[in-house]
Amino acid sequence: MGRFKTDFDSIISKTIESVKPESLFKNKVFRDKSLIKIYGKTFLLDDYENIYVVGAGKASAAMAVEIEKILLHEINTGFVVTKYGYSLPTKKIKVLEAGHPIPDENSLKAAKEILDILTHLNQNDLVIFLISGGASSLMEHLPAEIDLESLKQTNQILLACGAPIEEINIIRKQISLIKGGKLIKKILPATVISFIISDVIGDSPSTIASGLTILDSSNFSDAIQMVNKYSLNGQLPENVYNYLLNGEKEERTTSTKNRKFSFEHFHNFIIGTNADALNSAENEAKKLGYSVIKFPQAIKGEARETAKSLIEFLSQLLKNGNLNFPICLLAGGETTVSVTGDGTGGRNQELTLALLPLLEKSDYKFLFGSIGTDGSDGFTDAAGAWIGNNTLISMREQRLNPLTFLNNNDSFHFFKKTVGLIKTGPTYTNVMDIFIGLIDL
Repeated sequence: MGRFKTDFDSIISKTIESVKPESLFKNKVFRDKSLIKIYGKTFLLDDYENIYVVGAGKASAAMAVEIEKILLHEINTGFVVTKYGYSLPTKKIKVLEAGHPIPDENSLKAAKEILDILTHLNQNDLVIFLISGGASSLMEHLPAEIDLESLKQTNQILLACGAPIEEINIIRKQISLIKGGKLIKKILPATVISFIISDVIGDSPSTIASGLTILDSSNFSDAIQMVNKYSLNGQLPENVYNYLLNGEKEERTTSTKNRKFSFEHFHNFIIGTNADALNSAENEAKKLGYSVIKFPQAIKGEARETAKSLIEFLSQLLKNGNLNFPICLLAGGETTVSVTGDGTGGRNQELTLALLPLLEKSDYKFLFGSIGTDGSDGFTDAAGAWIGNNTLISMREQRLNPLTFLNNNDSFHFFKKTVGLIKTGPTYTNVMDIFIGLIDL
């Protein structure tokens, strides 16, 4: 177990380092005198009279640090908002911390600060937008019908209903005055370069951070469908539900055509993804002597069901034979948890705990763990959790029943007892989750 845990920690460390803004900007954004080059596209800084930097997300402060390294003397002013504890010192760009995953007063203040910067721009201005996961709660501008307390309640309900982030964000977009591309109408006619670190499966810019710089195709009718799908109509605050209903009604009765906008000066660049993290994990595992096998698709859906799928996949591999041990199984994505208990935990901890009953009769040496690359998992101070053969021994010695903890959604306290929590602190990045399984004879 000693070697496994050392290797596991090394893979996690190298993986997270590879998707931090410092590494991403260094490898993907280049400056050559007055030129900025991103993925083969070139921007001439001399074309712009003013350069403004704004941003939101768990990685936004770290991204601000990196963009200052590239453009410090050209930046007029800037403002980014990040999660509490994720701030970093900057020179020109102001950093505010706000609530995540539940918005707070600073979330509203952040949106106002950013809107103030983006007001009255002209075609000679350049806006650099720094976007990463977490922005959906970190900044918000609300319609008059919805107050902050209602927004908080709505976010809590959405996070507990078991819906994937892309479906949660459909509702978030409709009750916001900036999400779903509404913000970009306020930036026109300036040029916008968005640097985006993806925290969603498929890496769609319209889903990341609820699509701040992408005009969205979803509407109130789609939001109502999500409400009905997850039986939320009796749970959402009345003013939020009525706002969605009224919006849907207006959509059905309004024949006014939307004004057409030109988005030729909007450029979205995804500079960090879960795939980048998985590639780094694979490279490190191979250096450590493991045969690497990747789960064939992104992990998503209920954490407990994902645990079953991972074990079934691994069992079939072991059954077929012809494997070179030791093995490293890798998977990436983001699962969900439908919360029914009153315990404490997160999706990574729940997934890892759900593996345990499936491994009780294993004849192999193993260590499995799942971690949020942002350093947080649910409403806990852990990033995830790990289990190994020693966990089975500890569980039996303490007479712990993993199913009891699972049924109460209390994975955190199970792993606290078995010393299986992974704590990284703020990582200043966010590319969803990484699952690592180490197996040997």
